[in-house]
Amino acid sequence: MKKKVLSLMLALGLCAGMTVGASAAPAQSVDSGSHYGVMVKEDGTLWAWGQSASGVSERDWMEPVKMLDQVSSAAAGPEHTLAIREDGSLWSWGANDKGQLGDGTTVDRAAPVKVMEDVASACAGFGYSLALKNDGTLWVWGMTSESGAYQAAPKKVMDGVKAVSLGGKYAVALKADGTLWSWGSIAYLPNGGVGYNCWDAPQLLREIVAASSDSQRPMEITTDSKLWGIQVDYLWTEQ
Repeated sequence: MKKKVLSLMLALGLCAGMTVGASAAPAQSVDSGSHYGVMVKEDGTLWAWGQSASGVSERDWMEPVKMLDQVSSAAAGPEHTLAIREDGSLWSWGANDKGQLGDGTTVDRAAPVKVMEDVASACAGFGYSLALKNDGTLWVWGMTSESGAYQAAPKKVMDGVKAVSLGGKYAVALKADGTLWSWGSIAYLPNGGVGYNCWDAPQLLREIVAASSDSQRPMEITTDSKLWGIQVDYLWTEQ
């Protein structure tokens, strides 16, 4: 989390002193990967800068480069980016060694490629991506096992999802019925235990009203108004 915060601070600092091409529109949102930043401006343009901003080049982009138009939101993973356009279509580019771009291949992409339609929100993690569609279905792709297995095309894993949050190598989803589900390299169990390498079996946690996660600490508010958190000292341990 500290690395993510530092990268975001750097991205914000760069934004404060830069002139972005011919577009003078103010920034709407900003996110950062391992060594790069992305910004969506109020005119709908998306700009990227920093080391390997496209995810596939060794070049350091000291000046922002426009990647896409008509963008409503974007999410930066360590080495790949997801962007939702105003028409609800999802686009991706960058590193694709684990199929995290969702285009059915493992070919790195320097330019955006279209993934799917009707997307409400998207998250990018370590070699892993997910998208929540407007109909409440949740789709995932990318790394599916610590052994190296991957899913190169989007796969539906759940219906009736209200919100989703992605940590480093795991995800939590809040369904419309108030239940919280967890899966990934680590899945948090209802009894407070931890399950490992649970990519294909989302684990039911409990009934809650809100949830969030960062790279190591999921947080949740239960129906009895209690705040819960779980600390994982070594996230990548396998059973």
